[in-house]
Amino acid sequence: MKKYEAWWNTYQVKAHFDQIEWLVGAGAFPGSYDDLYEWSNITKRGFEDEIDFVHNTLQDYYDENPMFAGNKNKGVLCHNDPHRGNIMIGEG
Repeated sequence: MKKYEAWWNTYQVKAHFDQIEWLVGAGAFPGSYDDLYEWSNITKRGFEDEIDFVHNTLQDYYDENPMFAGNKNKGVLCHNDPHRGNIMIGEG
């Protein structure tokens, strides 16, 4: 395993969201995924598609550019916590 493959929220995006979903379902966070879907006007399938897109984009990037992973001179940032004010929704 490459060092960056263990990054739980920037490389293992799907696993990160699986953990969040479990925690929300267990009551560790307020609200529900249904609240998120309603607030963001997205379906469950649409949300999963967005996660897949980010997951695949980041994994492809790191896999194709391993010299950037963990290199302090080549910063890469991904912030993927879905809460109000932290989600970009395209219009049009």
